[in-house]
Amino acid sequence: MYCLTIEYNSGICDIFNILNNKVKMIDSITDVKKIYNKIGELSKISYFIDEKENEEYIKKIINDNIASELSDLILKNYQFHMIKKELANKDIYFKDADIDNICNKSLYYIEKEYKDYNLIKPRLSKRSKINKLLLDYLSQNNCINIEGFINFRLKFLRRFIKNTVDDIIQEFILEKEFEDFINMLKYFMEIQTPKFEIVNIFFVKNGYLLYDNNMKIIDNNYLKQIADEMEYNEMGYDDLLISSLITIAPKKVIVHLGNRKEDDVIQIIKSLFDDNVLICEGCNLCRIDQKIDIHKQH
Repeated sequence: MYCLTIEYNSGICDIFNILNNKVKMIDSITDVKKIYNKIGELSKISYFIDEKENEEYIKKIINDNIASELSDLILKNYQFHMIKKELANKDIYFKDADIDNICNKSLYYIEKEYKDYNLIKPRLSKRSKINKLLLDYLSQNNCINIEGFINFRLKFLRRFIKNTVDDIIQEFILEKEFEDFINMLKYFMEIQTPKFEIVNIFFVKNGYLLYDNNMKIIDNNYLKQIADEMEYNEMGYDDLLISSLITIAPKKVIVHLGNRKEDDVIQIIKSLFDDNVLICEGCNLCRIDQKIDIHKQH
């Protein structure tokens, strides 16, 4: 008599019902007896087959089908649990909403690798690797504990998940720091009295120039004071631009990109002004280089 026993945590997924379809298919070849036990969250399924003549053949069919189904279960059902467990091991406090956000984002990037057309091959090799490790294990053992198998035999998958979670946590922390930084800048800007309705930003070789809605250059004393602080505090032109905008506190900003790409400074401006910022990628003033250069110098 051949017996295969599968132990698992029923709190993660209901393997018994999921495996039933596979077992029904095996039932068409030979009679399969099932015994199901549950103690707390630990569930145990035992499959018994009483057929001595074709025992090795039947054993191979069972192992092939069970290994195939368990490979999918590990990737589809256990990964989220593994992500949450990895996150719980971190010595960092996260709110419940942040935990859900990090877990979902980690799973998204893991699944993205599987679904990306250019990464179909790595996905197949990952599943194939899990399937092969399961077949190797089942060929030598008649009892498998899913959580134990994942912990001790699928170290490559755990390492992949750990690296993904680490990357997402780092990204999450940077996003939070950026959000706090923007909120602080917004506070300083909100306590200022708006000095212009609209400010046009033009980037030039040695920095930037600001114009009002009548295309008159903004060159007031408070901007000169900021420029003096730039030299004293070794501020760069990008820092000076943000300081100038906070000081002026305009109601709306038009950013004329010109040849500049949407870098970190542009992102800060967009975050500061939200819906009150317009990114210009090529108006008449931007496109006529010679005319705009002359205009900018007056």
